[in-house]
Amino acid sequence: MRRQKEHISRLFGLLVRGRLVEFLAGCDEELVVTAHGSSPVPTTLTKGDIPDWFGSLRALSPASLRSSVEVARVTRDSATVILRHSFGRNGVDHHLEMANFVVLREGLLAEWSSYPVDLPAYCRAWRTHDAFELASA
Repeated sequence: MRRQKEHISRLFGLLVRGRLVEFLAGCDEELVVTAHGSSPVPTTLTKGDIPDWFGSLRALSPASLRSSVEVARVTRDSATVILRHSFGRNGVDHHLEMANFVVLREGLLAEWSSYPVDLPAYCRAWRTHDAFELASA
């Protein structure tokens, strides 16, 4: 399990450092990502969508974005990964955590579901207040 934890930590470390070519090399060709956020309908992505998706997330946050990876739970072929992000924008500090549930197949990332731990903080950070308020009503 220790090797699995190190492998997953290294893989997501590549992602948060923006080393997408290396990160994608650790992903199955049939990777499916389900990203939950402020919309009631999650975003579904494939491996080929990740560079654009990651680029758009980077564009929403200033250069001060800091991210960290914590592998919270590991089994033989799955894990829970907490991604913590913080940045400042217009004098306001934003801190958000994403809970990520991943499945590996033959050592490659095959399934990935992402959920904000604190939905209001997520909405403030990504400026989706209206969507959260409508979804909560």
